Amino acid sequence: MKTYTEAARELPVAGEYDVIVAGSGPAGASAAVTAGRLGARVLLIEWNNAVGGMSTSGLMSHWTGTVTSPLYTEILTRCAALCEGEGKDRIVPWINPEVLKSVWLDMLREARVTVLLYTFVCGVVKEGNRVRAFPSERAGNPTEKCSPAR
Repeated sequence: MKTYTEAARELPVAGEYDVIVAGSGPAGASAAVTAGRLGARVLLIEWNNAVGGMSTSGLMSHWTGTVTSPLYTEILTRCAALCEGEGKDRIVPWINPEVLKSVWLDMLREARVTVLLYTFVCGVVKEGNRVRAFPSERAGNPTEKCSPAR
């Protein structure tokens, strides 16, 4: 197999965070919201143009199946509050994905989570067995940036 050697280079540090979440699907967005609510400095990195993954862009409104939790109940309640007409304030297990995008973004903002859309995690920097940074690339900006994890 042919290979090439990439030259060592210095990457600018874009920010420092306690928690970095790669991917904003239901699990990633929930993890970021929860960590933010617990006081962690959180960065959520998403390659797509919206948060929510399969629950929004994937158009899978029933993404939890029959599972429930306090966070999921909060999501359903917030979505119901944003509905218009007969659905207003009516909690149902299916969710309008466009409404859910707004709910996810509101919850992330309230938890003080930094969100980067159109951004790819493209590596990892380790010191021993500990992850120290995630180089990432953002659309329209070919410069890689590191976001150190503590």
